[in-house]
Amino acid sequence: MRVLVADDSSTNRALMRAMLCRLGHHCDCAGGGADAIAAVLCAFYDIVFMDHRMPAMDGVQATRIIRSHGGICATMPIVALTADICEDLAERFRAAGAHAMLKKPITLAALLGCIEDLGRAGDGT
Repeated sequence: MRVLVADDSSTNRALMRAMLCRLGHHCDCAGGGADAIAAVLCAFYDIVFMDHRMPAMDGVQATRIIRSHGGICATMPIVALTADICEDLAERFRAAGAHAMLKKPITLAALLGCIEDLGRAGDGT
């Protein structure tokens, strides 16, 4: 799969890229919300992993803008990444159009489980 990771932390991007590549996926990275929007408007991604706290534009706002473009942007799976999962944040991400949420620090097992869950949901199983 082709995957986009949007996170302002270069360390987090490198860790996600390493795990995704280990799972056999191609990974592009964006350093912020605006960069993530530009990336999805230029290329197809099977999944977008979107950090919550980024300067200038947070992940909720970036997700909302991606969804507003319609077409494939309206349906591509977006997974929220955050260190502080609370029901309010989860609800804001869901309302913006996120499919799932992963709590940092992200493990390989959690990442694989999320990808498999999205695959099953996409298959209708």
